[in-house]
Amino acid sequence: MTLYSSIFLFLILGIIGVCADGDPMLQNVLRKLSELTSTVQEQNEKIIQLQQIVKTQGCELETLRSTVAQSHHKDTDDRTSGSNKSDNVTLTTAPPTKLYHREPDQQSSTTEGKASAGPLTPHVKRLLMGGSVVQRVGFTAYRYSDDPLIPKQTLIYEKVLSNVGSRYNQHTGIFSADVSGLYVFYSGVECAPHQSMGIEIMNDGNSIGYTYCDSKSDAYSNSGEMIVAEVTSGSSIWVRVSSTSNPNADTIGHKTMFSGFLLN
Repeated sequence: MTLYSSIFLFLILGIIGVCADGDPMLQNVLRKLSELTSTVQEQNEKIIQLQQIVKTQGCELETLRSTVAQSHHKDTDDRTSGSNKSDNVTLTTAPPTKLYHREPDQQSSTTEGKASAGPLTPHVKRLLMGGSVVQRVGFTAYRYSDDPLIPKQTLIYEKVLSNVGSRYNQHTGIFSADVSGLYVFYSGVECAPHQSMGIEIMNDGNSIGYTYCDSKSDAYSNSGEMIVAEVTSGSSIWVRVSSTSNPNADTIGHKTMFSGFLLN
């Protein structure tokens, strides 16, 4: 919410507050607007937290790139210095090392000391760090469907905002990890008025995170959970319903979301 939007909303709340004296209907509108303002502020704070995490990771990646570049220049200088100390030796510069990344479903094989390289994936940026490959992976998706939900049902977030690395499937609701590492996941749920729901983040069938929302009024209610977890290559991460107040009704709102990214 921008500064002007906030000022405008507060003015409306002030005007309604003055006019609502003695009018139950206007008082109810004023209460709902106040709850909406609080919900928007909470969501903005969560978005700012996620943006700060992404910004921090970007700075760390730039630092790693600089370190790799400095190390490459130092190795080149050392080879050049060693060659200049030898008499009657032609100075040659070694060709730059090419970095290849094999797709997860293929394995490198070595025959007589020569390693074979698999298909490249240039759409994902990578760098070499201590002999391991680090890649950019992240996604954010929302659920807009109004279909009723039952316990143990997988939530499908069909509205994809970002999907770097293309590891999230919007048709199944499942994120498939193709590299082992430390991941950050966030699940948020918005309950419909007078409804409640619990959801949990699953890692290959094991619950690794849980959140619950319960609306006891005519307004929507929100709840969210952020976790940091070690995930191995080939693992599947998804969100499922753990409990619901009414399996036959639309119990969640359109702010229900699922997001995650590779930390390192």
